[in-house]
Amino acid sequence: MEHNDLPESLRELHVLYAKTKEYILRAEELDPSCRSNISVFKEQRDALDHIMRAMFEHFEKQSDPTSDEYISQQISDAKGHLLRAAYDALDGMGVSYKLKLSNATKGISNEAITAVYPKYFEVVPEIEKVEQRIIEHRKNKDQRRTTIEELEAYCSSIETIDGHYKEVFHRIPSFQEWQKRDNRRFRSRLVAVPLIFLVIGGVLTAGFGILKDKYFPAKMQIPQSSPAPALSPRPTAP
Repeated sequence: MEHNDLPESLRELHVLYAKTKEYILRAEELDPSCRSNISVFKEQRDALDHIMRAMFEHFEKQSDPTSDEYISQQISDAKGHLLRAAYDALDGMGVSYKLKLSNATKGISNEAITAVYPKYFEVVPEIEKVEQRIIEHRKNKDQRRTTIEELEAYCSSIETIDGHYKEVFHRIPSFQEWQKRDNRRFRSRLVAVPLIFLVIGGVLTAGFGILKDKYFPAKMQIPQSSPAPALSPRPTAP
């Protein structure tokens, strides 16, 4: 890289930095504690270090013929760190979306989700595919990705989860309301079923009582027999 090419290289770095910053800000909104952003901050710091080295070389050693190669290497390393920072921020967003989806549906029955948002179980496999792509990226994160287009393609995968999360999140009140109604119906059944059996039992008992009184009187009239006549004494011989 010639010294005159440095401004254009810095402009390209600024475009990449702006995208990286956007991803970082969104990751911080999802995870205010920044637990998933420690590596992002490190990559940004390292990128700045390489930029400062390139700037120093440019202003202090313009006459040195070897400085062009050094500046080019520093700019390339800075770009690599910014790309890794962007990917790490997107990874953090993916993990945060997964946790938020899990927490959003915690305590919500499958019946409530099916009744309110039946499409949810159709998009679950798609979410799992995106999560698998995130896992594959994290396993191969040291591989150099050199273009903005590759970064934006990976970002679109995260945006897919973002869209599904928003679809679920704004339906949480509906999930909860459906579940409350279902719980009330369940409690009503718990009270109604015993009452129904009690009423049926009472009706059957009363019916059996009526049939018993009609066909099986409590006291049947049994005619009394006359007493046997007394025997006369046998006469004695004279």
